[in-house]
Amino acid sequence: MLRQPREISRQAKLEYVEEVIKLLELEDIADAIIGNVGEGLSSEQRKRTTIAVELASRPQLLLFLDEPTSGTLRICTF
Repeated sequence: MLRQPREISRQAKLEYVEEVIKLLELEDIADAIIGNVGEGLSSEQRKRTTIAVELASRPQLLLFLDEPTSGTLRICTF
């Protein structure tokens, strides 16, 4: 709740977070407790969860670096 702008209603924040969860296919672990490496979530789930946390803050600009040394750059705006 704290990472999104104050002017956005609580309901809108919750709906947006649900959208992010669906987008990143995290529905099956949406209520999981994130623990120590090797327990609970797989490394892939942890990566997607980290991305979801950043998306939930409604960034104006999001920069994904997929193999940054390969010369590929993807810029996504929301």
